[in-house]
Parts: sequence; structure tokens; C-alpha cells
Amino acid sequence: MFLSSRIFCHLCQQTSVLLTKSFFTFLWNGKGDKIKSDIMISEYEDGGLKMIDITLFTQARKLNWVKKYLDTGNHAKWKLFFNLQLRDLGGDTIFKGNLHKKDLLAYFRVSDVFLQEILQTWSNINYEDNISSKKQLLSQYLCLNSLIRVNNKPIHYAAWSSQGIQNIGHLMENETRFLSFSKFKERYNIKTNFLSFCGVISAIIHLVITL
Repeated sequence: MFLSSRIFCHLCQQTSVLLTKSFFTFLWNGKGDKIKSDIMISEYEDGGLKMIDITLFTQARKLNWVKKYLDTGNHAKWKLFFNLQLRDLGGDTIFKGNLHKKDLLAYFRVSDVFLQEILQTWSNINYEDNISSKKQLLSQYLCLNSLIRVNNKPIHYAAWSSQGIQNIGHLMENETRFLSFSKFKERYNIKTNFLSFCGVISAIIHLVITL
């Protein structure tokens, strides 16, 4: 099941344009499209024929792999393979972040092509560059977030995540003030250097200024 679904998703991405063209060539008997494809995939009541959108179909299949991977009640053996591939990226943490596709490809690649395609699809759907509320700001994940950049790239501090330091709110003393470095170390019982801490705080301040 794992292998067959994996092959199907991967092949469909490579050939989606060809398959879509073949569908419409068959539909119109090779005489050119009579109706735009975006209308043909619509519901009957909207004037369409409910034709399959190959690109959206394969995206949905790949996102379903994410859903199954994050399901703690799913103990399928294929998850061991995903765990191994994602080990250096914090495991399922990569699906909790907010990575732009460019950063994913530049800094957080995995060796397996199929899993890389899943990550890219997830990034395309999940990434948000607009923060509209204070609550949303405080809930932003610190690691694997393209909006929080140190040395012009997203951070991945595994030691912070393991100590429960996951979002901006965990760095706040109150609604308007960040924790001091000493209070940060004391609260989370963590060994980290001052420059790393200041780098993250500066990145958050920069993010707030640019909102």
C-alpha cells in the first residue's frame, strides 16, 4: 500500500500536464478545447462536468500522507521511514512551522524525493506571510518559520524545542515584554548562548516592525 501510493503520487506529479492534456484531447476528439478547463472541472450546476483536476488530486493525496503521519493513533511501519528522514528536522515539527517553499528547498531538504514532494506541497498550502492579530503573532512557531530569520534564514534550535520553547509566546514575560536572558535560562533550564537568544529576539522585533 505504501509503495503503490507513493509511486502513484510521484508519477502523477511528473505527468500531470500530459494526463490533463490527454483527458481534454479525448473529450473534444482532438479538435481543441471548446470550454476552458477550469470550467470543465466545476460542478454540474456550475456548467462543468466534474472532470478530475490532476494537480489538485495529487496534492490532496500528498496532504493525506501528512494527516496520517501526524495521527498519533496510526502506528504503520512506514512512519519509521518518515521519522528517519525527518530526524534532523525535528520530526513532525516541520509540519508545525511556517516555511516558505524557497527556504524549504534551500535549507531543509530530505534525501527521499517522495517525501520532499510532500513537504513542498505542504509548504505551498500551509505557508502564511500575513499576521493579522496579536494572538496569531504569539502563536508563531520559532523554528522552521520563514518569518523569523537569523542570519537571513529560518532557525532550527532542537534544544529549544525539546525544552518546550516552541512559539513567540514562550519568550514573553508579559504581553509587552520579552524575558531577559537570565530569566529565559532559569525558566526553561536550558544552556544556550547570549548571541543565539538575542538573534531570535531581534528577528521577532524585526517581524513586528514589518507587519
